[in-house]
Amino acid sequence: MISKVLYFGLFFTMLFGIKIYAQEKNEIGTQKVLVIKSYTPSLMDAFMINPTLIVPDTLVSDKKILDFFIKSIPVISTFVPNKATPLKLQRRSSTTPYNTFFSAIPVISTFVPNKATPLKLQRRSSTTPYNTFFSGGIGLKNQLYLDVSSVIAIDRKQSFGLKLYRDGFDSDISNTLLQSNQNYNRFGLHHNLRSNNYSVNSSMQLIGAKNNYYGLYNKEWDSQIINFLDPSVKRNFFKLRTHWDWYDYVVKDMEFQANITTDNFKTSEQQVALNTDFEIPLGEGEITASTSIIGISTIFNKSYYDGIVQENVMGLGSFRLFWQNRSSDLKLKIGAGVSYVQGTTDLSNSLLYYPEVEIFFHKNDAVIIPYFTANGGITLNSYQSLSQLNPYLAPSTTLKPTFNKYNSELGVRSSLASVLNFDFGLLYDQIENFVLFERLPFDFDNSKNSYSLSNAFENKYSNLDIYGFRASLRVDLAKN
Repeated sequence: MISKVLYFGLFFTMLFGIKIYAQEKNEIGTQKVLVIKSYTPSLMDAFMINPTLIVPDTLVSDKKILDFFIKSIPVISTFVPNKATPLKLQRRSSTTPYNTFFSAIPVISTFVPNKATPLKLQRRSSTTPYNTFFSGGIGLKNQLYLDVSSVIAIDRKQSFGLKLYRDGFDSDISNTLLQSNQNYNRFGLHHNLRSNNYSVNSSMQLIGAKNNYYGLYNKEWDSQIINFLDPSVKRNFFKLRTHWDWYDYVVKDMEFQANITTDNFKTSEQQVALNTDFEIPLGEGEITASTSIIGISTIFNKSYYDGIVQENVMGLGSFRLFWQNRSSDLKLKIGAGVSYVQGTTDLSNSLLYYPEVEIFFHKNDAVIIPYFTANGGITLNSYQSLSQLNPYLAPSTTLKPTFNKYNSELGVRSSLASVLNFDFGLLYDQIENFVLFERLPFDFDNSKNSYSLSNAFENKYSNLDIYGFRASLRVDLAKN
């Protein structure tokens, strides 16, 4: 009964309207609020990894049909096309049986070409159009000359080279009592590797040189000695060299070389050398530092006077520092060098200094070029280097280093004409252990030895002050 009374009461209450005012009635104007925020990227946006693109395989994917419509839009234009006849290009038949063909594509054009005669370019022939060189010749004295070299490109960065050289004669020289023929053979391999950062050149050589100690005094000789004497000297040289060049690095280049020398008199010599150059830009030029380490070990089986084993070991360490600038008319190289010699007491001091100076003044179109150079240094004389200067050197000699204190020259170079060049210079130097060759005396006790008949040479050394001049005239007929 009570619930029914509550329902009826709620029903009658909802029949009455309720009106409530929250505020007085006033007109409120319309306003616009603009919120502006600047773009502030985050590091996540900068280093966001791009999604990997998926390229569909056109061989297996379905072809999509592209439907498009061209809507015509009226355009107001004052362009009047040229009424000239379009150029008609005709395809020219090829007469060359090559496997590559280039054809022109027909193009409709209203361009009117210039009626001037076009420039005709001629292809300039290369002076070395082939990668293989060959030359040879024969003579009346059984002479044979042969020079063959070839370079094969392995790929774009590597190449391989081959060198074969022979020169000499097998017949004896007239009016000689002893055998007097001579031959020189050389076989070499070369490999080159280059890239954008460095270049490497490596080579290996095998050299064989045969000579004879045939130079006898004009006198009566015992026929038994002459007929049974073998005057030949056979030397073999093995050279291994690798040279590295770096671009835009502090280390400019590095070179390593190893030499081995032997002969038929049981002589043995080993030589090792390591050279390194460093370069740093400074101003308009560069500072170059060069280091060099050389070691030589030589063993002669029997000395000429004592008849005992003769051994010689020498070492050299050098350091050169100079600044050079070749960008202006006045080209400069200014510096000095220092060397330390080990294993010998034949020099004034073990630690020696010398200049490294070069001055050239060369203006464009200049006829006369003055210059001054002073490049001293130390040279370790070896059996290999001296036998190449004098092939009749005995397989038993004294080895000493040579020191050039100044090695200076003051002179001028002149281009008298386009093909005529003249060079004149004044020379001055102080040399310790200047190399000379002296004939060995006759050895009666060892007359059966091929170089004991006063027919071979030994080394002599002397300290000299050299004054002189040098003049040369060169004609370049190849220039136009």
